[in-house]
Amino acid sequence: MTVTIVAMIITALVSYYLVTPIYQTSTQLLISQQRGEVVVDSQSIEADLQLVATYSEIIKSPVILEQVISQLD
Repeated sequence: MTVTIVAMIITALVSYYLVTPIYQTSTQLLISQQRGEVVVDSQSIEADLQLVATYSEIIKSPVILEQVISQLD
């Protein structure tokens, strides 16, 4: 019993004084260009594939999912 309490106190002190908290954030920035003419080449196809992947990640984000849940109950 005493060992458990001492271990808890030591853990609390180490956590409070020695462990540096890590703060993390993220953001997504979507930049697109307007195209005057339709050109089909490997670069435009690759850009479109990356854009689809980006949209897929945006759709799965908590902000979007929370809005969908609230609208659909």
